[in-house]
Formats: sequence, structure tokens, C-alpha cells
Amino acid sequence: MKSATRNIFSHVIPMVLLSWLVLVGVTGLLDLQDELAKVNESYKMADALSRLLYTTPRRAYDYFVYAGVIGSVIGLGIMAQASELVALQAVGMSRGQIVRRVLLAVGLLTGLVFVSAEWWGSTGDRMALEYTKMRNRPISLGNGNTLWIKDGTAFFNARTVISGEKPEQIQLWGVRILIFDSELNLQRLISAKTASYHSAGWQLQGVRDQSIESDRSASTNLDSMVWPTNLEPEQISSRSLKPNQLSILELRRTIAYAKNNQLDYQAFSAAFWKRLCFPLAVLSLVLAAAPFAFGSLRTGGLGRSIFLGLLLAIFFFVLQTIVANLFDTFRWPMWLGYTLPPLAVSVFGLWRLRRA
Repeated sequence: MKSATRNIFSHVIPMVLLSWLVLVGVTGLLDLQDELAKVNESYKMADALSRLLYTTPRRAYDYFVYAGVIGSVIGLGIMAQASELVALQAVGMSRGQIVRRVLLAVGLLTGLVFVSAEWWGSTGDRMALEYTKMRNRPISLGNGNTLWIKDGTAFFNARTVISGEKPEQIQLWGVRILIFDSELNLQRLISAKTASYHSAGWQLQGVRDQSIESDRSASTNLDSMVWPTNLEPEQISSRSLKPNQLSILELRRTIAYAKNNQLDYQAFSAAFWKRLCFPLAVLSLVLAAAPFAFGSLRTGGLGRSIFLGLLLAIFFFVLQTIVANLFDTFRWPMWLGYTLPPLAVSVFGLWRLRRA
């Protein structure tokens, strides 16, 4: 059985890695083409290449789910063409045992990708943002998507940046505005629960306005106020991470902060559960595709194997997107929205395995 396991691993793992390399390489070339179109006097060729390098970990993570199913199907297709699957069954290995070893091989790779994405994904995305062209003001983003902006004699700080589909839909949580005099003495501190962009400036909600003097301080609580500034939302949006670019730890902290302050954390909850369900998504697709290797793939060729893998991956992507959007629209638990599609695909795979 150990030799059979090695044989399965030797077919599946190289094909998964090769499929992964091709997908990441092709998408990387497309992204490089877009970056080269932006090269100018301030954005050099080296900047474009550096940005491409830093975004590679996130790109590799996003495409591994497709590489996992395509590579495993190709590997099993090669074994089926060489009648190795028939030979394994002839020596007493059941189809379920073969599929479990395929899942183990892909699962080992999935675990490495999952851990690596947590270490390098958000870091790479954050470093890639350093190469985004800045306009007018220095902007700094820290861990957890915190924001610091120098605006004249004031410093604008937000604990979390919420990016919308359009730049003007951006929202800031946990806002603080620190205003200094010419000698850098703090004169005024404005705290707000949230801030959103309006034509007149930034609309602050849940405001505490505190004036600070040498011998005393006074504070005023307001439902809302407008902070007039020339800072445009595009300046922040182009330099902010999306929820799906944050690490699991950063997402957990953001969700906890939102719950404590009665803020809408649905986007972060969706990104959190999508990340946690990533291994389940990969393995469920492999489980659904593997049973086909015991049937028509023996005569269908590698072309059919690749087509089947792509078809399953596309179907899963569409299914997961529809279900996640449905749960998001009706404000249902996002953990259920991201576990139902893999479970449904797994049930289909087990049914196919019994019929194969």
C-alpha cells in the first residue's frame, strides 16, 4: 500500500504544481501587461516588476483552488490511460482508498498554501500598495488596514478602511483627527465612530470634539459633523486593502471591533469564512472530480480531463458566488453560505464515487 500511495502522489502532486504554475504564470503575464501600461517618469519599470512580485502570493492563493482540481484530474487521467487505476484495484485497493490518497496529496499542498497565504498574502498586498502612485498627500496604511493621513496641520487617523465598489462609497471606522499648532502642540482632538465621503468633505457620525488648552480641556458630543478637506476618496481607495486581502487574524480583530461598536461587519465576515473554508472548497472539488477517472477518462484523453477540471471549477465558483451573495443580501450567517457549496459538491462526489 505504501508503494501505491507513492505512485498516486507522484502523479497527482506534480500535475497540481504544474497546473498551478501555468495558471499563476499566465495571470501574472496579464497583470504585467497592465502594469507596463502605467510606466511613466514616476512609476518605473522596476516598480512595475516589484509590484507584480509582491502580488504573486495572493494570485497564487486565489488560483490554487483551480489548480487543485485540474491537476488531480490530469494526474488520475494519466494513471487511467496507463491502466494503473485498474492495476491498483486488482491488488485490492478500493476506489474509495484511491480517492482518499488523492485527497491526502492535495490536502498537504492545500495546507502549505493556506499557511503561506496567511504569512505572505497580506504582507505582499500591503507592500504592493507602496508602488501605487500617490497624489497630493502622504498616506500610510498599517496592519489591519489602519490609516494615517497628514492634512495640513492635522493628522487624520482611521482604525479600519472599508472599501466600496466605487471610491466615493468608502467608509472609515474609528476616526480620530488630531490638530496641532505651529509648535506641534495638540490643540484639538475629534473622535468619530464612522466617516463617509460627501461633496462638502467627510461626514463624521458619533462625534466627540475635544478642545485642549494648557490648563484645561472641554469636550462636546455631536451626532454628526462635516470635516472639510480636499482629501478625495480615490486617494484612500487606491491605497487600501480589501477585506479578502486581510489575514484571518486581522479579520477577527476587525469583526470583534465592529461587534463592540454596533457596526456592519458583513463584508469582513464573508471574507473570514471564505478564507476558513478554502481547504474545504479545494478538497470538495477534488472529491467531485476524482470519480470520473474510473470511467470514461480511460479513453477520453488528457484534453477531456482538463476540460472536466475547468468545468467543475467554474461551476463551483458560480455556485459559491450565487450562494454567498444570497446570504449577504438576506443577512444570513455567512459561515453557512460558504460551507453549503463545498458540502453540496462533496455529496455529489460521494454519489459519483458510488456509481463509478
